[in-house]
Amino acid sequence: MKAIKCLLAITLIFVSFAAPSASAQYACVRGENPIMIEGSLNSDDLAQLGRLTRDGRPSSCSGDTGTLENSLFLRRDTHSFVNPYNETVCVRVEMDFSACAGNQMQSAAYSNFVPLSPASNVIGDSGYSTINKGSYSFSVGPGAAFAVGVNEVEQNTGCPLYKLKVTYLRNCRQAGTDLTNDGKADITVYRPRPTGSGWYTLDSATDQPIIRSFGLSGDVPTGGSDYTGDGRSDLSVYRTENRNWFFANNPETPGVGYTAVPWGVAGDKPAVGDYDADGKNDIAIYRQSEGRFYILRSSDGALRVFQWGSQNDVPVSGDFDGDNATDIAIERHTGGSMQWWILKSNYNYGFNEVMQWGLSNDVSVPGDYDGDAISDAAVFRPSTGIFYVRRSSDFQMQAFKWGTSGDVPQPADYDGDLKQDFAVFRPSNGTWYINNSASGTSRIVQWGTNSDQPMTTAYQVPSSLLVVSATE
Repeated sequence: MKAIKCLLAITLIFVSFAAPSASAQYACVRGENPIMIEGSLNSDDLAQLGRLTRDGRPSSCSGDTGTLENSLFLRRDTHSFVNPYNETVCVRVEMDFSACAGNQMQSAAYSNFVPLSPASNVIGDSGYSTINKGSYSFSVGPGAAFAVGVNEVEQNTGCPLYKLKVTYLRNCRQAGTDLTNDGKADITVYRPRPTGSGWYTLDSATDQPIIRSFGLSGDVPTGGSDYTGDGRSDLSVYRTENRNWFFANNPETPGVGYTAVPWGVAGDKPAVGDYDADGKNDIAIYRQSEGRFYILRSSDGALRVFQWGSQNDVPVSGDFDGDNATDIAIERHTGGSMQWWILKSNYNYGFNEVMQWGLSNDVSVPGDYDGDAISDAAVFRPSTGIFYVRRSSDFQMQAFKWGTSGDVPQPADYDGDLKQDFAVFRPSNGTWYINNSASGTSRIVQWGTNSDQPMTTAYQVPSSLLVVSATE
């Protein structure tokens, strides 16, 4: 059991706004410039014997295996690579088959490509065949060689021009507050005050306190978000008074340099996430009155608007298809149940999913609990202290009792095993209760007061679970 830490109590104003979630399921640092490839499939190209089964599941950073669909001779190209880093990386492959004359194409990655056995040594694949765009990802070890292939789906159809973009993603971790960039979530609380709100963090690497000031009373903290692309969580807030977003350019000196961006109108809800998969959080809001997402993309400054949802729906953040981009998603409370409406970003938002998971009074806590780099639909039931997870890896339910009435759920990856750990913050005694998924052991840490807002998890904390304290 870890030694219990104490944080001195300070009574301050607390305003019970929600804390928007952080980003796509994985936060990673982009490597050097991506590798751009153009090619074609024609009568001069070599063939492979068969193609992979389209399993409808593009591979994520955790990788994949393949099965053979048929044994036809199909044209293919193969491109060889070597991981240039002395560390395991996630490789993201973006495909563009829109100039293939309407012919269906596939792509897959191999540790060693064997043309007569294209279902062998598969480490990632596109999941679908397509005439458009899509992406998939896979893990590669330090300095390891790998190959990325492109093949036709129907014999002798070919492709006049295809494009691939290969990006190395380094230091990938679960979404959530990690100010120290060690791959482990840092226990953090936010303490609003008129002259400079405090962020109180327990460094997971050194077990030492880190106290910084950023924001004002009345701001909505959006901690856990990486706006600069360095892999670390940045201190950030949304100021509802004038609809301005503020984020520190350097979390170590947040008051010295920061960025302010006006975005939104009165009544908008922050919907922070990395919607364009560039490794930086985008500034985004959900307008309940219209059922629309308004997203300012960090990659190119362009505005994207998505009609998805209706009045009284609540935005939900997660990467439910494993493409390293936040999906457009809302939760809807109706008839005593919770519905999840998810518009998946991969394949140009070509797929959506609607599911019922949870009850109206449950709290949504999406995250990757099974380690497949895809967000699972999950809820926390405050009345019983039970987490209910719908695992994306096998669509089975996992129920875990961890907490009691009055606790605030704070699941995150506290032990660095790339799986979400069950955790709660108990305002009544300012204590965190964490169940480490790697070892199954529990950890109890006193950090915060009953009027603090816990800020470690990557999902939205409902204001109904937070305590409002008076001015001293």
